[in-house]
Amino acid sequence: MNNTSEMVSLSVMYFSLLLTLLTPLSAWIVTVFVYRLVFHPLRKFPGPWLAAATDYYAGYFDLVKGGQLLSHIEKLHLKYGPVVRVGPNTLHFSEPQAFTDIYTYGTTFEKSKLVYDAMFHTEESCHAFMDPQKARTRRMMLNPLFSRRAILKLRHVVQGKVDRLISRIKDYPHGGPVDLASAFRSLTMDIITGYCFATSYDSLEHPTFRHPLILVVEQTLDNLWSRKYFTRLTRLSLATPIWIVKLINSNSNLLVYLRMRQEIESRIERYLEDESTLHAVEHETVFHHLILPENKDGSINRDLRPSKKSLVDEAFSLLGAGSDTVGNTCSTGTFFALNNPAISSRLKEELRQAWPDEDSTPDLDILEQLPYLTAFIKESLRFSHGVVTPLPRVVGPTDAKIGGFVVPAGTVVEMSCVFIHKNPTIFKDPETFSPDRWMGPGSKELETYLVPFSKGPRICLGINLAWCELYLILGTLFRKLDLNLYDNTIDDFKTFKELFVPVWEGKRLKVTVGQKV
Repeated sequence: MNNTSEMVSLSVMYFSLLLTLLTPLSAWIVTVFVYRLVFHPLRKFPGPWLAAATDYYAGYFDLVKGGQLLSHIEKLHLKYGPVVRVGPNTLHFSEPQAFTDIYTYGTTFEKSKLVYDAMFHTEESCHAFMDPQKARTRRMMLNPLFSRRAILKLRHVVQGKVDRLISRIKDYPHGGPVDLASAFRSLTMDIITGYCFATSYDSLEHPTFRHPLILVVEQTLDNLWSRKYFTRLTRLSLATPIWIVKLINSNSNLLVYLRMRQEIESRIERYLEDESTLHAVEHETVFHHLILPENKDGSINRDLRPSKKSLVDEAFSLLGAGSDTVGNTCSTGTFFALNNPAISSRLKEELRQAWPDEDSTPDLDILEQLPYLTAFIKESLRFSHGVVTPLPRVVGPTDAKIGGFVVPAGTVVEMSCVFIHKNPTIFKDPETFSPDRWMGPGSKELETYLVPFSKGPRICLGINLAWCELYLILGTLFRKLDLNLYDNTIDDFKTFKELFVPVWEGKRLKVTVGQKV
């Protein structure tokens, strides 16, 4: 009897203690929810009440549903209109004017740490700088390597890698099937490392184009939202010593990543210890401009030199940004050309006339003047979008008018370029791949709405390099190869997962190689 009384007393005590702990927590949660729903400055903007109450609403579609937040936001706009509250302090817009207001006119808006710092862990790179002034300063240092003049000077780096891809595909055993999606990504990886760092990881030399580095990139995309919501865990894994990772799993993608990072760090250390080693590389690299920054008069100003961490972050930022968008655009465009003989035939004929000797080196200036090739590339960019995740900006320092709505300072505002590229009032029949839309009357006006590289002061740094790659890759591919789709249909390119960039949910692009006539 006494034992029973003691057990009851202990149970009551534990329950009381639990209530003591839970009551303040519950009260705090209720208070936060009530504030966000009733008193928050964004309370009048429409959207699901759960999205207004907690960031885990978005997290559900990012993590549990696997990159489906953007498609859900599309449905929310159909229900609520041109502006939707998609988070406690976040508004998403859908009208073209809002895109301009956020990314072009909003030059004082800072980037939000919700994406750039949490997901990429390259916070000291130009891409991730929150402060617009820091970004401008870094861009001024990097711009000389990505100017039109620099691209023309170093285009042989791009063409050399393109030629190697063509050679590999021609020599592919039994004509295929070739995993062209991986081949394009291998190509762009080798181009960006060759162009920016004067080195190469030889991704193109892998027998099936599935180099470990390519697998690392794919895994990084697959784990992108985990990196955002479990930032500390990700930072811990990236800080793990190589010998421990090797002990756990000697074939892990993390080990490949850490070794690559170690190699880049070692390279930077050599440059910092002995600047003369910079002059021993094959051509000008990104490190020439960062380690030996110049004043306007051309003199070296070492006071502007970034820290070692910033140099490493910049290298990884350029590597990531330069290896995916162009590769995805090439895959998307190539599928739609091969799926529509009228498009591929027209491309090949235009290229044959402008480039009669296919064994000669293509002239970039001539390729850029070809109307149908240019229209085809633009449509490929529109369909592949570039970065699809809405890029968040923080309104400030004062309130701002965005898309006709007055938005309080401190609000996170964003808009995915998909809402521009798929807008039926801008692009007639937007779900149809049609290069002709870029050649008719009014096509010049459409270029205002082609935003795969974003807009404004934070526009993609490598836009000139990307255009050069697209002309040389797609021009050379359709001039020198006769490709056929292998087990791909339109269904493979209908829907994508939003993993910062679009990842098509269908089968990977594969082709067979025919005899060119």
